[in-house]
Amino acid sequence: MPVIAFLLCIVVTTFTAIYLYRKLNPQGVLMLAGLIMLTFALVLNVQPVIPDKPTGSVVFDLVKIVEETFISNLSRAGLMIMTIGGYVAFMNHIKATNALVHISMKPLGFFRRYPYLAATVTIPIGQLLFITTPSAAGLGLLLVASVYPVLIGLGVSRLTALSVIAAATLFDQGPGSANTALAAELIDQTNVAYFITHQLPLVIPTTLVVMTLFYFNNRYFDKKRSRQAECGK
Repeated sequence: MPVIAFLLCIVVTTFTAIYLYRKLNPQGVLMLAGLIMLTFALVLNVQPVIPDKPTGSVVFDLVKIVEETFISNLSRAGLMIMTIGGYVAFMNHIKATNALVHISMKPLGFFRRYPYLAATVTIPIGQLLFITTPSAAGLGLLLVASVYPVLIGLGVSRLTALSVIAAATLFDQGPGSANTALAAELIDQTNVAYFITHQLPLVIPTTLVVMTLFYFNNRYFDKKRSRQAECGK
């Protein structure tokens, strides 16, 4: 049974990746994929998922689990994302982003000569913030409002700036992460102890590798796009 469940998981993941690549509505695709995998889990009884108040029916239990998940996420990550989104909109409305760029240019002027270094340094800074903001969407919005315009002002391309912001949320880490809580529970440790003893020894060297790869990768593709643009003219 676990083998069948694993194969079904691979199939669903593959089709999800294909439909996302074809630019279908990501919210609908991901939600449908989650519902299908949750249904498989309930039917195959691989990982029993039971709502707080079971109804006795697999179909109604599935609906109940979805309802409880939506309510839980809305009260935690949902409110955080909406708050940060409102902050970003307010920053743009009062032109605070332009002021931030103007103020930052003088102390960060050194990075004008090394824009890719500035972009790469954003990755560990974002990961530190990710520890206190365990929401990839929320942190992404926050960095787009604060770090993104500064990077653009330093001469970083838009795609490079966005790529390092996405890389900052690459590792789901920190004591506040749901995955950290689950992993810590499985090995009978506290979230903080698991983060210090298991996550940090892996995250630090992996971050250095990611920074190196992003530095050379972004520089290569930016130069390639520049040459293509010049040929197009």
